[in-house]
Amino acid sequence: MKKTRKKMILSASVLTALALFAGCTSANAASPDPTAARIAETAPAAQTITLEEAKAIAYAHAGVSESDARDKSYERDDGIYEIDFEHSGFEYDYDISRQGEILKVEKEPERTAKPAENKPAETKPAAQTITLEEAKAIAYAHAGVSESDARDKSYERDDGIFEIDFEHGGFEYDYDISRQGEILKVEKEPERSAKSAGSKPAESKPAETKPAQTKSDRISAEKALSIALDHAGVTDARDRDVEWDDGRWEVSFESGRTEYEYDISADGTILHWEKEIDD
Repeated sequence: MKKTRKKMILSASVLTALALFAGCTSANAASPDPTAARIAETAPAAQTITLEEAKAIAYAHAGVSESDARDKSYERDDGIYEIDFEHSGFEYDYDISRQGEILKVEKEPERTAKPAENKPAETKPAAQTITLEEAKAIAYAHAGVSESDARDKSYERDDGIFEIDFEHGGFEYDYDISRQGEILKVEKEPERSAKSAGSKPAESKPAETKPAQTKSDRISAEKALSIALDHAGVTDARDRDVEWDDGRWEVSFESGRTEYEYDISADGTILHWEKEIDD
């Protein structure tokens, strides 16, 4: 009997110990380690978007096509995507998080006098899209002149701009054409005479014996402006200016980012014109 009673007491002790151990285990499961929780909270979130996706977000927000943008700069700094570009006279600056959230947006007019060291375009020029031959074809087509009929031709590329010069029909033509085939500047003016010793003395020139031109002999300022606007194909001109000077009308105006200048004779003939795009 004594042995049986000892076995029962021993069994009861074992059961009590197992119950206590199970209770401790349950308590630990219900109360997680606070240190482990803090580590989980501070662990960085996994990157969810790529640089290409960040670029797409920025361009979509700006309503700009990446192919139309200039001076593009893309990089990832301290986990933030920095997307910078220029378009239509404005500079765009985006900061985008790894999760695709736009953290910062800046849009401001382009600075026309940036220091050279800050211009990515000067150190990383955009790929040339047209050749010199194509630039020549653009200039001759615009002037309505065949290259074979032109004289004193000069073609060169300077600072990324194609400079196409030639003479035809008593006029000198001067074109500046961008790498993308855009006409940046046009000048057309009468040829300068190269005569020297063989030229007639000024007093024998018939032009000096002509009667002085009167105001009634020339077209009006409004007509000169209309001729220039029609030639440029512009209907929304601003900053219009028309002056009579040195026997000709000097007409200037702007449209969009382009400035136009015309010299028009008293009878309405276009003597000289220029077209320049403001960068």
